[in-house]
Amino acid sequence: MSKSLKVSIITVSLNNIRGLELTLDSIAQIPIIYRQYFEHIIIDGMSNDGTIEYCRNYEKSPYVKTIFIAEQDNGIYNAMNKGLRFTSGEFCMFINCGDLLAENIDFIMLFEVLTSSFQLTRTAGIAFNVQMQSSSLNYKVKSRVIIKSRLRMPTVHQGIIYKTNFLLQNNYDETLRICSDFKSIVTAVENNLFFEVINEDLAVLSLGGISTERPFLLLKESIGLIFKSRVSLVIKLISSFLIILNVFVFQLFYNTTKMIKRF
Repeated sequence: MSKSLKVSIITVSLNNIRGLELTLDSIAQIPIIYRQYFEHIIIDGMSNDGTIEYCRNYEKSPYVKTIFIAEQDNGIYNAMNKGLRFTSGEFCMFINCGDLLAENIDFIMLFEVLTSSFQLTRTAGIAFNVQMQSSSLNYKVKSRVIIKSRLRMPTVHQGIIYKTNFLLQNNYDETLRICSDFKSIVTAVENNLFFEVINEDLAVLSLGGISTERPFLLLKESIGLIFKSRVSLVIKLISSFLIILNVFVFQLFYNTTKMIKRF
């Protein structure tokens, strides 16, 4: 493993101190011998629930090197872009409040993959599996190959480890509410970059976020991005239809499971 290789974990927070505690506890599982290859950047939007005081105290003895920034922002993607400016790692990933690193990460495998991927000029990052959890269901989103003939996410955003330079050159679109991460994927595909796919777990996160609760906004933004892309009309239509189908099936499954659980 390259001695200079580092992964920057970026966490965006706002009035969710309990979620942040859970996230930090998951980062604590990183083996001591690997902690020097990570840094943690916490960007807080001026929380008033004790997060700022908690993080300033945490900075004194963090699990991994930590940078804490507390200032007003213009939304989650603005905060994520801000976090990117503080990175020193060749790779970066986003684990927000309440998101967890998976318990079964094989760190030897992880850094072997990062080292080999860093040497490939056509990769924008690496996609891993993500475990999705709620009070009523638990399932795994498996990473998948992305090609121009079908525009979609290679995995859930928290399951992607990006090459930092790619995101620095292609900042998140702060005008979008949900799908700026999808726009970064479309941008990569349009520039003939790809995401290496690894069938290993990287993150655990809770269902119930904005993309789950506002499916019509998700569809509006994602389909809008597809039709603005440089792929052919046929691919735009196919990709859009499949996204609509996937969102419909997921919402049916998610809401039916919640209803059954209630009874």
